[in-house]
Amino acid sequence: MTDDADREQVAPKDPPTRPSGLSLAALVLGVVSLVLTAAAWAAWFLVVPSGSSVSFGWFAYTPRQESAPFEAIAPHGWIGVVVALVIGALWFAMLPASVLGFVFARLARRGTEPGSVTARVARAAISTSGPALFLALAGAVLFCVALSAPELSGMRGFSG
Repeated sequence: MTDDADREQVAPKDPPTRPSGLSLAALVLGVVSLVLTAAAWAAWFLVVPSGSSVSFGWFAYTPRQESAPFEAIAPHGWIGVVVALVIGALWFAMLPASVLGFVFARLARRGTEPGSVTARVARAAISTSGPALFLALAGAVLFCVALSAPELSGMRGFSG
């Protein structure tokens, strides 16, 4: 009987000093999403249209009346359009990445003590995934509006 009593009296477990893998994955997803989304916004502001022409950084497209529709934007105008499409694709790619970071962080916080290392890392992941999700969603909406209704976004001349 003494052996059973000794086995039941085990020393309390020390709190883990390392965060869980899920909380680390959530933090990495959140930070990468935030950085890439912010970089896409910075690139968009470099490509943003100005006035009645679309200025893609150092490429500019001013609508002209010519016989062939592609002569007006050739050769450098295509590069600006491709850059704008890549920025839009990046915003759309960051949407699921930031959502996954947010979900992973919420799952990592489940069942952990509020002050544990895992809970703190998961809280940091939530604080980076949330703004990344907001920025990616706003960018995707802006990109869709810019392509579907250029007059609303100030991109006159973008769609022809």
